[in-house]
Amino acid sequence: MQAAGAGGAGDAGGASCVPVSEFANWPSGTAPADVGARLVTNYLARTRGTYHYSDACAWYGALGFSKITADETRRQQLITNFAPFLGGTTYYPATGTTVDDRVGGIVPLEIFIQTQDTTRPYETTGLKPADDQYGELSANLMSSRYWIDDMFMITSLQLQTSRASGDVKYRDLSARAMLSYFTALQQSNGLFWHTRDSRVHWCRGNGWVAVGMAEMLLDLPAGTTREQVLAGYERMMAALKTAQIPAGQTDAGLWRQVLDYEKSWAETSGSAMFTYSIATGVRNGWLDAAEYAPVARAGWLAVVGELDASANLTNVCVGTGAAPAGTAESQRDFYLGRTRSTGDLHGQAPVMWAATTFLRNYPRSN
Repeated sequence: MQAAGAGGAGDAGGASCVPVSEFANWPSGTAPADVGARLVTNYLARTRGTYHYSDACAWYGALGFSKITADETRRQQLITNFAPFLGGTTYYPATGTTVDDRVGGIVPLEIFIQTQDTTRPYETTGLKPADDQYGELSANLMSSRYWIDDMFMITSLQLQTSRASGDVKYRDLSARAMLSYFTALQQSNGLFWHTRDSRVHWCRGNGWVAVGMAEMLLDLPAGTTREQVLAGYERMMAALKTAQIPAGQTDAGLWRQVLDYEKSWAETSGSAMFTYSIATGVRNGWLDAAEYAPVARAGWLAVVGELDASANLTNVCVGTGAAPAGTAESQRDFYLGRTRSTGDLHGQAPVMWAATTFLRNYPRSN
């Protein structure tokens, strides 16, 4: 099977690709092909460090973008750079058991999907964390911590495993998990709390689940489960359309660090994630193009406007845990007080995902 979503091509119950006039004729310097290339160049120039989940997300995005633009030179460099993390049936980090540790499996699985190379253990390196996670979720779906971030970390890994192996059990279990997260965390306004105890609509947290839903909809076949996931997605997209900073205001086109708090600063990593999810919905016909294409276009142009000369995204919230117990105001202030960084891979990754979704022909193109 071919990979879907941010990293590869779709295999899904969606409609054929919808042509969208708003996703063409970009202002100079903002075309997704140009911006994505700058981001991949930026990523490849970085010194290799710890294989953090944000690194995995950026690597995955760079592989997908390089594939869709037929940039074989940089694609091969990205594949070669993964060699130190191959280790037979082990994965890196070998002892990591959190969703953040295990999501690293999406990169070797993407390499396997793209290359079908069985001479090196790309598939087994990615399957190990996925199978460990699958076993735990199968035994007790409620073992999840119910942090909204999980709905990218779990969903992307299990979907990649389904795509690489051809076994839909991984996809189907991740869909069940997602529906349980809807019950636990999605609110009547369509947005999500960060956790059951951290009751704030944090931007990047909502971004993780927005991307996870779009990725899942690319793969789910028609039926009750798909209808339920699509309903949750539609509720969220409607809320995001309302929450986007409107034209004429400072930071127009972006979304706020606390989505429903107008005094909040604008945050770019979540904004890039929302842009990806909305644009993917428009391209696949899940969202009305007349209503949502302008939202995605405004989001993209605003995010691109936050890139510096070296293609580092500014105003990215640093890695963030849940707010401590307290009042609604103190929990909100926890997120508002988070440091803003530049060039953080939490932000670099979703810009590459968004660039790729604007360029891809859905539902099944590389």
